[in-house]
Amino acid sequence: HTFWLHGINTQGKILLPAGKAKVSLIDARDIADVVLRLLTSHDLDNQAFDITGPEALDHDEVAAILSRVTGKTIGYQEITPEQMNQALLGAGLPADYAAFLVAILGFLAQGYAAPVNDEVQRVTGHAPRRFEQYAQENSAVWKPPAQA
Repeated sequence: HTFWLHGINTQGKILLPAGKAKVSLIDARDIADVVLRLLTSHDLDNQAFDITGPEALDHDEVAAILSRVTGKTIGYQEITPEQMNQALLGAGLPADYAAFLVAILGFLAQGYAAPVNDEVQRVTGHAPRRFEQYAQENSAVWKPPAQA
């Protein structure tokens, strides 16, 4: 949620150069569960895993979920890669890292992050967490701070 937070808090929008591409968002806890399993067992040695979330969502769908769980209106607005780069630089990221992130987002916009598979289930024995669960559990992040 770090990439989205500033735009949500200042404009009520997820600002990304992602187009209408779908993304298989994966919860960091699922990544950690896979890593833990692979580091503490040997039955899956010498195998490669391409872990994904359980569903592919576009950012309009993500914004709708966030709106529902926070009770505030959140939308998605596509921005140019150049605007994203400037925003990252403005946030204090080094130029080479900002360029790297913009390049990754270019692949995302082309649909490379859309595939969904069952690797998390296969490795950990549990289904990956859905984005809606993540959003509900972290909804306070996107809610405005309480008035003093």
